[in-house]
Amino acid sequence: LGGRLADAIGLSLRQRDKPHFHLFEVGAGSGLLALHILDALAKRDPRLYCLITFHITEQHPEMLAQLAKNPLFERHSARLVYEVVDITAPHWSVVPDVVIFSYVLDSLPVRFMRVKENSSKRRSPSGRR
Repeated sequence: LGGRLADAIGLSLRQRDKPHFHLFEVGAGSGLLALHILDALAKRDPRLYCLITFHITEQHPEMLAQLAKNPLFERHSARLVYEVVDITAPHWSVVPDVVIFSYVLDSLPVRFMRVKENSSKRRSPSGRR
């Protein structure tokens, strides 16, 4: 999965004329998806890899502290930023180029699942407001 996401991210980013890119994984959990994506980007496209800052985010600072201490991430330390982000009211440190929500969407309350013009719309499980 990390390799396929790295390919899709690379395809998208190479089409943009920017000197640097910011990728965010929201609710990174163990961080293994971020690790696999960064490993794949480093191997498949080292030039693009050097243009990326990967923001690993979690709602709980304790989880981020544990991730930051994990020796598996040392090889990507120059590319990583650890940030607290509450996805129900996100405040990004920079404008994201890519946001990955792979482990978060299924745990959000339904009322946060539809966003239009930067405002959350509350919905019942049936889809009615």
